[in-house]
Amino acid sequence: DGSTVLALYYDLVKYDVTIGDETTKVPHGATITAPTEADNVPDGYELESWNDGAYKPGEEIEVTGPITFTPDFKAVEVKYTVEIYLENTDGDYVLADSIEKAGVTATTATAAHADYAQAEYYVADTDNEKNVFSAEIKGDGTTVLTVIYDRMKFTAMFDGVKYGVFYGAALPEVEPAAQVGKVKLCEVIARPHPEVMKFLTTG
Repeated sequence: DGSTVLALYYDLVKYDVTIGDETTKVPHGATITAPTEADNVPDGYELESWNDGAYKPGEEIEVTGPITFTPDFKAVEVKYTVEIYLENTDGDYVLADSIEKAGVTATTATAAHADYAQAEYYVADTDNEKNVFSAEIKGDGTTVLTVIYDRMKFTAMFDGVKYGVFYGAALPEVEPAAQVGKVKLCEVIARPHPEVMKFLTTG
């Protein structure tokens, strides 16, 4: 009766689309959206694009072949800290100020004595091995630069004997020679400050 029908069926080609650890089959010609987030983003970075700039996050993509999304990360600004240490009258260095700053991850942060106002009676200790004048900025914001100042030290002279004294510290206890009724001279010489101060005491 001529009613015989032959039918041929074809499957639409599907391609693997992989995002992270997940792979799905997507038909040829279908439209997908590029992910807007990526897994395991390093500290101090953000998702910029996919596959060396081929796709932007959120971009509509027509699938014409397999796609494996590989993230492109961009370094962003994070915080780092500059710590200022001042020497005390015991010769120890104590934290005087902590200044939060910002810089781009993996670039170099720098600090110098000239960048910060110098406290009175302190001098820049450029040779102190504890100074940290530059460092690569870590993405987790833990980078710390260190700037150290020495307290000015004076030389006090009593009866020709010299004593080192930090600014602001008590003068050493000295047993003067027995010179009752006579005027004795005591010189205090600031180092490295050039001024020479003199005062008189009686025995």
